[in-house]
Amino acid sequence: MAARHWTCCVYVRYRNWSLRLPNVVVNQEDKPRFGLPWIQAFKMQLPKGVCTVAQGNPLQGHSKNSPRPIMEVKDKEPADVRKLLDEYGELFEDQLGKIKGHLKSDAKPQPVDLELWRLEAAGVIEKVDPATTAIEWAMPTVNVDKGNGMVWICGDFRVTFNPNLIPNQHPMPTFKELTAKIARGQEFTVIDLKDAYFQMEVAEQCWRYLIIATHVGYFQFKRLPFGVSASPLIFQ
Repeated sequence: MAARHWTCCVYVRYRNWSLRLPNVVVNQEDKPRFGLPWIQAFKMQLPKGVCTVAQGNPLQGHSKNSPRPIMEVKDKEPADVRKLLDEYGELFEDQLGKIKGHLKSDAKPQPVDLELWRLEAAGVIEKVDPATTAIEWAMPTVNVDKGNGMVWICGDFRVTFNPNLIPNQHPMPTFKELTAKIARGQEFTVIDLKDAYFQMEVAEQCWRYLIIATHVGYFQFKRLPFGVSASPLIFQ
């Protein structure tokens, strides 16, 4: 006949601890055991070389689907498992890890500083001191790689300046219209204007709308910047 047993909760005292723990009662003679759930509840130290995995909650007992505490003796682990644990032990620690970086050893930041200095020297931008000038329209920059070691510094005007612009009605020619104009041409040339938009000056009263925030301070554009939605139409 199979042994029958019941589970009840009892109050247990151990040194300065007093806890309510599950207790198993059987209808046959057996030696009482201070089980692993109780050891965990009282935070008692396990024997050397023994650890627990899949620990359950000793205060709530165990159902068929709840994890049960299992003791594992590390000294009996296979050699290949022991090798992995020794070599990559930090991966199995119950701590917050760190993802290793992937930055190249010879990595260099984009030459944004050089471009800012160039634009300031050319009179395209001007440094703004927030201590003396009210800054209401500052926006971050979008730095685009030009492929020649330099960058375009554009203001991110999408959520500040552009939505408040009155649409420019100057028509942009379509590809069909352009090809019709050069249909009978025999010789063609390309005009490449250096920093094209920057060749157009902006009225001084509008400088405050074109302020960019950089890692070296605030600058305001004195020339038509890239990033303004109306720049292509104005330039055209």
